[in-house]
Amino acid sequence: MKNHKFAFLISLVFIFLNASFGNLAAKIVKAKYAGEFLATGVGARALGMGGAFVAVSGDVTGGYWNPAGLTRVDYPQLIAMHSQRFAGLVNYNYGAVAVPVGKVSSLALSVIRLGVDDIPNTTDALLDYGRDGIPNTGDEGEGDGILDENERIDPNRVVYFNSAEYGILLSYATKRNANLSWGANVKLLKKGIGKNSAWGMGFDLAALWQPSQRWQLGFNLQDVTTTLLVWDTGRQEAIIPTIKLGGAFY
Repeated sequence: MKNHKFAFLISLVFIFLNASFGNLAAKIVKAKYAGEFLATGVGARALGMGGAFVAVSGDVTGGYWNPAGLTRVDYPQLIAMHSQRFAGLVNYNYGAVAVPVGKVSSLALSVIRLGVDDIPNTTDALLDYGRDGIPNTGDEGEGDGILDENERIDPNRVVYFNSAEYGILLSYATKRNANLSWGANVKLLKKGIGKNSAWGMGFDLAALWQPSQRWQLGFNLQDVTTTLLVWDTGRQEAIIPTIKLGGAFY
């Protein structure tokens, strides 16, 4: 009965979200890479398998790969991960904690950050004096906004900003029976570049089914209601639903 009530509540949330976003559809841009930072992957074991982990998920990283797999967490688990790209220019951080709740359920909290820090902004630092390097002479190149010969950047006018993307995943999983588990994620997303930022919320639904002792099948429907990212500039980006399927044979 509790599972039926929870499913009914989730359905009401989806209906409300679809009704709320329906009148905004004309303003939404389906940005191809809006949620790309969430596709990097987590956990050494899963990444060592090339990300083929939807049907194998069974530890704290399940909140990312397949929340239904969290039902196999029998004790509190904690994980932290850090990686860098392009000689340290891009930093990727991930942390998660999972705890069992009762005999058949589990909860998990995952945090992801992908960012490039201390990006120099030279927009207002160009001494755009032209090729003679002297202001107010009206010579070639003066005031054209391009770094010409004999022009320079004033380091005292350079400002620095960050570009970062955050994902917070709250996961719940429970066993339907000995062979079937299901799980769900509530995702809070934040993106920022300089002074501008965007916020969004999304949902994932997942299942893990073991039809026999040696076979296991995984299913993860991500961004099931279409995740909407709203920028403070008025731009709206949509992350369309994706399905991940997997099978494992032991």
